[in-house]
Amino acid sequence: MDDVVDYVATPEWSNEVRALTGGAGADLVVETQGPATFGQSLRAAATYAQICLLWVVSARPEALTITEDDLNGSLATIRREFVGNRGELEALCQAVAVHRIRPIVDRVFGFDDAIAAYRSYRDEDSFGKVVIEVDRHRG
Repeated sequence: MDDVVDYVATPEWSNEVRALTGGAGADLVVETQGPATFGQSLRAAATYAQICLLWVVSARPEALTITEDDLNGSLATIRREFVGNRGELEALCQAVAVHRIRPIVDRVFGFDDAIAAYRSYRDEDSFGKVVIEVDRHRG
């Protein structure tokens, strides 16, 4: 599906996601805003969805409040992804350059073959990285 919902223009964006999916909800929700929008992520998630948390942990964390309405109809799996900070990324990039580390790339797919790339990765039909090239000049 190729739809985008602007969470600023549509604060109750979970309703729009449900409408766009015929009531089913999204199979994957990437939650980047933290506790303030987590309820919306739960309500937007399909019954057996994956919710990926990419929150930045701050010195003054917000409290996470989950209501009964947030949980209705969802058996979503929630997992936290740790992405590090800018300093850690810069150190990683420097180590990769200094040690000439190169990833093992199994296959490279064009952007138009992204579905096949995801299937290859999902089906564990690869050894190494599965890459999807994005044409920067694409309209």
